[in-house]
Amino acid sequence: MDIYELIARYYEHRHLIWPGNADTALDWALTEMAEAKELLLARKARWVRNHPQNEEPFSRERLAEELGDILMMVMVAGMVEGLDPIQALREKIERKMRD
Repeated sequence: MDIYELIARYYEHRHLIWPGNADTALDWALTEMAEAKELLLARKARWVRNHPQNEEPFSRERLAEELGDILMMVMVAGMVEGLDPIQALREKIERKMRD
């Protein structure tokens, strides 16, 4: 199963609403980026979060998960547009390395 099929199955399994367009998917990517940034801020000693009792402390595992969520939403943006951003990235890198 490729990553795109896995993402589609994940959405189905969790009964998530598929974004109607890339703009909406990228809005969700921004929220995921904010969650990752909040974790990074949480590991700073003097940073005090609102309602810290409701927030998870920083961990590398949580950070990896949030980074994965960002990637997933960027990929979903491509999926709703019928694009493969991973393949496009691969082709761009290979093309630039030939230059």
